Amino acid sequence: MPATEQAECYFASNFILIPIGAQAVGPDDGFLEYVMPLISSEPVGSPLRRAYDACALAALGNRKKESSLTLAAEIEHTYALGSVRGALSDPTSWRKDSTLAAILLLSIY
Repeated sequence: MPATEQAECYFASNFILIPIGAQAVGPDDGFLEYVMPLISSEPVGSPLRRAYDACALAALGNRKKESSLTLAAEIEHTYALGSVRGALSDPTSWRKDSTLAAILLLSIY
């Protein structure tokens, strides 16, 4: 499985998903549940996808202590910042919920 897909699964299971029928009460429960509905409709290369990938690669890289994942996260973070900058300068996309979600993800990067 490619590292990006592993990172996406790791990030989703540790930071986004809340077990069915449970409420988020502990530090290990998801707190970014608003991301999944937004990301499902976003194209590859969108600000939200880039920010998600940057956070996912950083989280998995820190967990596994792999410098290659950390480097990939830094590269993706740079692309995400550029994508968000472009989205904020566009009069229609700066109003999107996905742009705000990308900014929130980058703030926890």
